[in-house]
Amino acid sequence: MTGLALKKIRAGFFSGEIQASYDHPRLLQALAQLPELTRSGEAEIILESRNRLVALNLPLNEAEEREVVVKEFRPRGVAKLREFFTGSKAKRSFYGALILIRRKIPTPEPIGYLEGNLPGQGKVGYYLSLRLKGVEEIRFLWRRRPSEALRPLLEQLASFLRSLHWQGVWHRDLSDGNILVKLKSPGCFEFFLLDTNRLRLRKKVGRWRAVKNLIRLGIPFSEQTFFLQKYLGSSSVPFPLWLWYRLSKIAYTNWVQIKKKLRLRTLARRLGG
Repeated sequence: MTGLALKKIRAGFFSGEIQASYDHPRLLQALAQLPELTRSGEAEIILESRNRLVALNLPLNEAEEREVVVKEFRPRGVAKLREFFTGSKAKRSFYGALILIRRKIPTPEPIGYLEGNLPGQGKVGYYLSLRLKGVEEIRFLWRRRPSEALRPLLEQLASFLRSLHWQGVWHRDLSDGNILVKLKSPGCFEFFLLDTNRLRLRKKVGRWRAVKNLIRLGIPFSEQTFFLQKYLGSSSVPFPLWLWYRLSKIAYTNWVQIKKKLRLRTLARRLGG
C-alpha cells in the first residue's frame, strides 16, 4: 500500500488532492483531460446512473500505466447546498477511503479527487482509485451458491463487518453493491468496501445500531440467523435483537418497493407528457 502523505494539486479546471506517491507530471496532465477522457472511446463504462463510473488506463509515471476507476459526481439541486457544509462527494470518497486504509480495512487503493466548474456544465467532481482484479459484487454469490455453501462466506463476512463496526466505522449504504469479494483460495474470501463517501466515524457503534446497519445485505432468509450468530460471536441471537433485525429489514424492503413504484410513476408521467 502506498504512503498516506497527501499533495494538493491543480489540473486544468480542477483542484484537489492526491496521495503524494502519485504526484507525477504525466498523471497530472491526464487528469486535466478527465472530462474528455471519461467520454472517449478509451473509457469502459462500468455504471451509467446518477453518478457515472468508468475505467481508464492512466499513466502513473514515466514507465507505468494502470487501470483506474473514475467516479464522476455532478451535484444538482439540494445536493449543491449540502456540499457547502459537508464537502463534495468526490472529496468525501477520498477521505473515506483513507479512513479505511488507516484501519487496515480493504478498499480499492485511492489515488485522489478533483473538483471544479466546467464552462457551461457547472460543478463536477471526480474520485479516482485503482481498479481491483478478480473481484465481484457479493450479490452475485448469493445467487450462484446454494444456501449450505454460503456459510464459509457468511462467517467471514460477519467477521469483516464486526471489525468495521468495532472500529467505529459506519457505512450509510452497507448493501450488496458496495461490497466486493475476492476468492483468495478455496473457502477463503477477502472483502473490499466501496462507496466511501458514505462513511462516518463514530466513537462507538452500539449493538442495536450495528445490527440495523446489516439489513440492506441480501442474505438468504434461511441463513440470516446463522449470519447474526457469527456477527455477534454467539451460539444464539437474543430474540429482541433478532426481531429488531427482521422488522427493520421488512420496513427497509417495503420502503425500497415504494420508491421503485414512485420512480416508475414519475417516468410514466414524463413519457406520457
